[in-house]
Amino acid sequence: MKQLSKLISISALISVVASLLFSANSFAAGTNSVFIIPVKGEVGPALSEFVTSNLAKANESGAKTVILEIDTLGGRIDNTLEIKDAINDTINKGIEVISFVNDEAQSAGVMLTMLGQKVAMVPGSSMGSAEVRPFDEKINSAWTGELKAVAEARGRDGNLVAAMADKDIMINNIKEKGKLLNVSAKQAKELGLCDTIVNNKQELLEFYGLKDMTIVEIQQDFKTKIASALSGRYLGPILLILGIIAIILEVFTPSFGILGTVGVLSLSTYFAGSILAGRSGWGAAILFIAGILLIGIEAYIPGFGAAGIGGLAALSAGIVFSAGDIVSGLWLLLLVLVILIVTLWLLLKYMPKTGIFEKIVLSTQMKSELGYVSSAVENELVGREGIAATVLRPAGKAEIAGRRIDVTTEGDFISKGTAIKVVKVEGSKVTVKVL
Repeated sequence: MKQLSKLISISALISVVASLLFSANSFAAGTNSVFIIPVKGEVGPALSEFVTSNLAKANESGAKTVILEIDTLGGRIDNTLEIKDAINDTINKGIEVISFVNDEAQSAGVMLTMLGQKVAMVPGSSMGSAEVRPFDEKINSAWTGELKAVAEARGRDGNLVAAMADKDIMINNIKEKGKLLNVSAKQAKELGLCDTIVNNKQELLEFYGLKDMTIVEIQQDFKTKIASALSGRYLGPILLILGIIAIILEVFTPSFGILGTVGVLSLSTYFAGSILAGRSGWGAAILFIAGILLIGIEAYIPGFGAAGIGGLAALSAGIVFSAGDIVSGLWLLLLVLVILIVTLWLLLKYMPKTGIFEKIVLSTQMKSELGYVSSAVENELVGREGIAATVLRPAGKAEIAGRRIDVTTEGDFISKGTAIKVVKVEGSKVTVKVL
């Protein structure tokens, strides 16, 4: 029961910490303003949520111009297309959008750059290498078409932009077949893919006559950075697996300690990041916590297995739904299961059989001098008399033939100190009755 209470406490802590990380902030901006929105890091659910929500705020405030400050090596196509729709919606509302490449505009960054009605780059920045990875000819062909269409819609050379994603495109004196097109800021300006080269945002504002406007420069806050990091391929699964293993090990310790702290923080950060990134809602976290509680109930209050099965189902569903889509979620669940099984096997096999691991690893030696006997020896007890050493209800301990052994009655309640007799031995089960 102590372990079950600990699981309940851990589940509550996960909810509280995740909710603290999830707290939202807001701000107000005046009309006729310029919004500068950073598009930095991997393009995933987190960045998509951040950019689209701030574009919506710019729309609501009646902003004159939105500057997208781009520095990305790319990311997911679906999230890139979400940002594309939000940018087009902003332009349709009469708001000017300027793409400002402040370092890298690779892969999905090419699309985001070309979406701007005006494009500026800093010296030393670059753009290109937009082929999808892992490569799929059908997907890459559709993606290349999207890039070309966006570029042409903004009055730029669609073939040049398409050549950044399609190796088979050859452009005389610019790109040979078999390689992806990458251009520097200077080359981009010469090719008409960039309108101007500026050293910083201040020069950008001056060049476009915006320096006297109300500047609303959005910053990626701590929550967004966490969500963006968790949207990557590695940190999220690592936190999830680390949290599960830490909670499992914490249950076997006598008091809440460092393992519990690591587990709670890891799982809370993972689910808070998933929620902030827009991959899932609170439902995934609630399912996961419910799964922990149901498994704990099954482990410490044995029943017919319904709680255990329900717990495993809820835990699995929580993991799957936290990934954002079913396919990614199933792969994440498989990854978690494989790594969890391997990790626990390694821990049980190689960690010292002391402290916490002594509670998990079966290391007790059942020697006869410690009171353990084989079933063959127990058979000799039939007909022997003794005394109930504890209350038998119906199981308990008895003193028989000078030994203290585990016994059970045929269903009767026998008080401590009552004379008893062994009537049957089945394997290691010794049955007694009142003498």
